[in-house]
Amino acid sequence: MTPPRDTSKLHHVVTTPLKVLLVGPPVAERKACETTLRAHKLRFTIAAAPPEAGATVGGAHPNLCVLVCSDASTAQRQVEAVRAYSLRLPLLAVNATPDQDLSVTLLQAGADDAIGPSQILAQLAARVRALHRRHSLVSTSRQNIPLVAGDLKIDLGMHKVWAGEREVLLSPTEFRILRKLSIHVGRVVPHRDLFIAAWGEQRPELSDALRVYIRHIRRKVQAAGDTVTIITRPGVGYMLSVPT
Repeated sequence: MTPPRDTSKLHHVVTTPLKVLLVGPPVAERKACETTLRAHKLRFTIAAAPPEAGATVGGAHPNLCVLVCSDASTAQRQVEAVRAYSLRLPLLAVNATPDQDLSVTLLQAGADDAIGPSQILAQLAARVRALHRRHSLVSTSRQNIPLVAGDLKIDLGMHKVWAGEREVLLSPTEFRILRKLSIHVGRVVPHRDLFIAAWGEQRPELSDALRVYIRHIRRKVQAAGDTVTIITRPGVGYMLSVPT
């Protein structure tokens, strides 16, 4: 007789209220974020930029961060500052500069997703939930055997990567991209599949951002001394190559 499936962990992931750390100055776009989060019954705490170490939401560690960037000249530094606060915390950046599209800039700086000011009311809550869901599906994986590609070891449950004995520190989006490449090691992964792995949907307008993420992953893995490489197939996709 097949034992009943243990769904306790999955149930916990679905029903636990999301805790959002909302970072940014008190501009109209941040007020819109507050209104939207309240309307969708998402718990949040407002923090300065960058947030202080140990910032909590209702006494608990936040599930993700929403960063409101109101100055194009400092947006990249704001994202990098939040990444320094927590590398693994999923980060949704809100572009609060109506006259400039900063999506690619924000993603290149390390944000996991980005939306513009006109998308706050319609998309913020959905984007927050989708980003948390993508992160949680990897972080709460019940697979005990890590992915191994050459000297790379990817622990899905712990959301960690090692190259030999050295840990490779990756952002959530970098982790999802490397995970996808590792699952298909030695085969080309099309751009469309990497868009879905990184952002949960087709995002061809983020081709430049994907290219930057791949470059960051290469640099971090090589700095850790690993011998695996990510090969570019122009117009097709990318492949994780392991020496034989």
